[in-house]
Amino acid sequence: MNKKVLVLLMLLFVSGLSCGNDKMIIVGNVQIDRDFEVVLSIIGDDLKHQVIATTKSIGGKFRFEMEPFEKPTMAGLSFLGSVRGIIIEKRDVTYDYSHTEGSLVKGGFYNDLLYSWESSPRVKEIFQSLGNADRNSSNALRREMQKIQEEHMKGLLGHSDPYVKLFAFLELRGRTDDGMTLLDELQKEFPDNNEIKAFINMRESSRKIAEAAKKVAVGNKLIDFSAAAIDGKSVKFSEHVYKNKYTLLEIWASWCAPCRKAMKTFPPLYAKFQDSGFEIFAISVDEDKSKWEVASKEIKMPWIDVHNIFGGQNDVGELYGITSIPKNILFDSSGTIVALDVSADFLDKFLTEKVIK
Repeated sequence: MNKKVLVLLMLLFVSGLSCGNDKMIIVGNVQIDRDFEVVLSIIGDDLKHQVIATTKSIGGKFRFEMEPFEKPTMAGLSFLGSVRGIIIEKRDVTYDYSHTEGSLVKGGFYNDLLYSWESSPRVKEIFQSLGNADRNSSNALRREMQKIQEEHMKGLLGHSDPYVKLFAFLELRGRTDDGMTLLDELQKEFPDNNEIKAFINMRESSRKIAEAAKKVAVGNKLIDFSAAAIDGKSVKFSEHVYKNKYTLLEIWASWCAPCRKAMKTFPPLYAKFQDSGFEIFAISVDEDKSKWEVASKEIKMPWIDVHNIFGGQNDVGELYGITSIPKNILFDSSGTIVALDVSADFLDKFLTEKVIK
């Protein structure tokens, strides 16, 4: 054979091997006695799971073959209503699960490091004990296992590899002080990571809420804002405060049962004091505007009824430091706060003394 042809064939053979090795393979073995769909997804720009591949298990076994991403990426492996983390890197990965042994991801530097806690002797003991445990014992065992995971991830937050820090932080979901202190560092390392951006925004929002909460006290002045009525018109809060003797700012949502219960106590009160200079400025923080509109019609609110979601423009949550609902604030005609978190009974007595001569 011609020497040049032989060299060319050898190069093609080696090249073919390289191309094959560039593929990343995920092999799963789940000891569940039925077939199911398996979804592989990553977090997209909208912070929702973006499906990148799907397959079906056969006898509990499944396989994905794909091009690895340029950089290691955290993904979600979903089946039968559960989602677990897995790192897509330039290595083949195995995922095993059984009721007695639990789950374990192996393959590649990041998977082996991040999920090594799953193979600890104590975790194995916990899984073996869960099958015979009563409800209280089962809950205690699961809490212990969660604690083991959290301690493992916390230990990785100080790792020298920035991706290890990132993945450990995301597995912790930033719930710890140790994790949240890493945000600025992670933002510099991963400026385009959508989840880190969301955590940064959440931290800033929490800071604003905490600062605003300090200002919401009896004797302090109103913070003005505008919100949209059902007809779409913008309604300015201060205009109604200054033209009435007392105005109740009521923050609620259609899904909040205590909110709706409180709302039902207000119509008789409103009818009694409306002509004497009392107004209710109810603001829904429903994310879904249509649900607010339906609830408003059901309650048949005779007072000012507007909508403004947390995190939106003129966010009333940030302005008034609101972390939970129902929440209400009573203002006098000068825009001064005179009471917080009042009931219909309190208002009845208060307004009888203040506005009825």
